[in-house]
Amino acid sequence: GLYSVNLCNIGFDAKVAENMVKFKKFPFINGQGAYTLSVFYSLIHKMHNTLDILIDDKELIHGDFLLCVIANGSSYGGGYVGAPLAEINDGLVDLCIIKKVSRLKLVKLINLYKEGKHLDSKE
Repeated sequence: GLYSVNLCNIGFDAKVAENMVKFKKFPFINGQGAYTLSVFYSLIHKMHNTLDILIDDKELIHGDFLLCVIANGSSYGGGYVGAPLAEINDGLVDLCIIKKVSRLKLVKLINLYKEGKHLDSKE
């Protein structure tokens, strides 16, 4: 099997991480800059996935989602706080699912997501 210490991503965030490699090749762009550039680069491509998420073999969530973060730690990739309530030593795995949104809404929500304030957003 595969293991993860901090978190696993499905969807937009995973695509951003994949595309970031293109920007890290430039010597004048640091890791955070490469991640930020990759976010905007990824906005021009397909931004959602249809997922069936089964939680504890009971609850099935089906829909079109921008991303799904399964996290043990709270932050990753250039300082984004995707799972602000996650604590690496609490014995729990946190799940953050963000439904499909328009590109315009995503641009507005990126700062909330980066700061870990997206859980309170009605979007």
